[in-house]
Amino acid sequence: MNCPLCNAYNPSDASYCTQCRHNLATVDDNAHGGGEEDPSTNPYDQRYTLSNATGQGSAIPVRDLRGLLSATFAIYQENFGVLFRIALLAQVPFFVATLIPSDIMASAVSMAGLLTGLLANAAVTYLVAQRYLGRSTTAANSYAAAITYGGSLLINLGAYVAVIISLSILSLFIIGIPLLVFVVVAWFLYVQAVMVEGKGPGTALTRSWELVKGSWWRVFGVVIVFGLLPSLIIVAINWIAGDLIAVVGGVLVTPIVHIGTVLLYLDLRARKEGYTLEQLASDMSASPDPYASQ
Repeated sequence: MNCPLCNAYNPSDASYCTQCRHNLATVDDNAHGGGEEDPSTNPYDQRYTLSNATGQGSAIPVRDLRGLLSATFAIYQENFGVLFRIALLAQVPFFVATLIPSDIMASAVSMAGLLTGLLANAAVTYLVAQRYLGRSTTAANSYAAAITYGGSLLINLGAYVAVIISLSILSLFIIGIPLLVFVVVAWFLYVQAVMVEGKGPGTALTRSWELVKGSWWRVFGVVIVFGLLPSLIIVAINWIAGDLIAVVGGVLVTPIVHIGTVLLYLDLRARKEGYTLEQLASDMSASPDPYASQ
């Protein structure tokens, strides 16, 4: 059932809301079909859209780590075909690198994966936002939207990488290690700030910082789960089965990372700003993307 106060999803046998601690015993069971959960009101279900949201109407639900994981895999399963095509294109440089005998050339080609991975992250952000609004889209349209913001994405990436490299060098003196970790987490959501809010060079990094502020440790934990663990899985596959199989693993795993990042971004905005589906729809309609889904 959904909490009538904050609209957070709760198990059918819950006595108190897991988010706001509202007493759910006062909720009329008949209003929920005798305790049977309506999948259209379950925020883990992608049918939870602008047109059929209940409770507070269009409030985007906040989620704990378990909820983020559940929602991530629900989106992944429902949109696997589109996500597979998005991730497949992003892995092309790594696939090409496996065919090059020279390690130096292979490494140079692999660097292009940094750019295709950036576009894939942006494309998945667009896709998830559209699905939240009950709209369908394609891999081509998602990439078109990402390319629309290509300039801002690249400049923000350049600033991000420059700072990370500087702090990595400083980390040789130990003091740089905590600063490096702090910045990686604080700027983790800049792609979403670009794709949803249209933030420009530099301002997307500042926006990510603002959203993470006050929730750094929570975001750090989510980043570990969605960022580090999948990366370790790919590294393990590479070590056991080789580069080519690791590329296939990357196609399957990286969409999970990107989806989780988008949901974390939406969760922080919902917690800090009461972000709603109407606001999301307004943000997405402001996009200059000529291929916006109808």
